[in-house]
Amino acid sequence: MGSDQYFNPKRLWLLLRNDVLSFYRSTLISVGTLVVVLLLFFFVSTVSGRQGGSYLPIFGLILFIGGFLFTSSSFNDLHHKHKSALFLTLPSSNLEKFLGKLILTSVGYAVGVLVFFHLFTLLVSGLNLLFFDRPLTPFNPFQAHIFEYIGAYLVTQSIFLLGAVTFKTRAFIKTILSISGFFLALMLFSFFVIWLFYKDYFTGQVVVETFQIESVIHNKHIFVEIVRILFWVVLAPFLWWISYLRLRESEVQDGIS
Repeated sequence: MGSDQYFNPKRLWLLLRNDVLSFYRSTLISVGTLVVVLLLFFFVSTVSGRQGGSYLPIFGLILFIGGFLFTSSSFNDLHHKHKSALFLTLPSSNLEKFLGKLILTSVGYAVGVLVFFHLFTLLVSGLNLLFFDRPLTPFNPFQAHIFEYIGAYLVTQSIFLLGAVTFKTRAFIKTILSISGFFLALMLFSFFVIWLFYKDYFTGQVVVETFQIESVIHNKHIFVEIVRILFWVVLAPFLWWISYLRLRESEVQDGIS
């Protein structure tokens, strides 16, 4: 319950097991549907002679789109009228509840997609050899690009986890709208700052000298490096922390301590 605020690994494991068992039916249905769709796709690609391209686009779609949808639904019980009390009174701390959802929707989902896609391409390779007598290289889960994809997913997934905790309904759509609004505001602010400091360039009243160009390029590199650090190092932990605080607020609002 909420009063048990310390961390207990055993309780976290029980929470993870409970979530996996509660989702296994819907997961099997989703996996079965995905297998059928992908089989049709690979069949059409083989017949049309277009097969043999990279697996990465398909893997990326499953990882990102599927992962964002899965993450957005991870806290549905928290916002459900009849299930919220049961979720908030589970014999575990808020930290354990949050970590359980985080592990399941981030690392857990990414590893699950890796295993699924590798096994699926083994199946496709066998079917391809059996029916079309054409060799097909299975998906390699250890190539460098895969880890880049997973790293990007683990960071961006944190945005949808915050959306899942924050929005009571249609979390996925509202998170997308929030991201769009944020980047629109950021873009307008950036244009304003650029205009404020470099407005002479827009009016054509200044002669561009070499040292000025070099200064702008140098500042651009610094800015890009700062953005990289913020994205890869700061963004996910910060949003995880905010999501955890939002979960604690939800418990207080429901009168449970």
